[in-house]
Amino acid sequence: MLTRRLSAGNEAAFREFHALYFDRLYHFLLVVTHGHAHAAQDALQETLLRVVRHAREFESEDVFWSWLKAVARNTARDGARKQRRYLALLQDFGFRRDESAEGTGPDDRQLRELLEECLAKLTPPDR
Repeated sequence: MLTRRLSAGNEAAFREFHALYFDRLYHFLLVVTHGHAHAAQDALQETLLRVVRHAREFESEDVFWSWLKAVARNTARDGARKQRRYLALLQDFGFRRDESAEGTGPDDRQLRELLEECLAKLTPPDR
């Protein structure tokens, strides 16, 4: 019944779903993310969005929970991949800057100055 109403876009059904599954999904994602609370929270938010977008009717609560776990697990894995790609990009950028530090050309100096200027405008936590 709940999944039928969710798939129809019923707002009250989403509130009911949230009340029933939010904590359960969060604890599941804490296990999937090896205790990384921030990663679990991000994955949970993305999971909730995916549920809203792709909800469909399920025959039983067990089947629905299995689907939710699969969506949550895939969301957490997608987030981990995205984080690894981002860190690799930062690392690659850092290595390239180290390699070119000795022979800094005019374009590199301009880029460095612009970067320093932009960083100075950020608040300390964002910096």
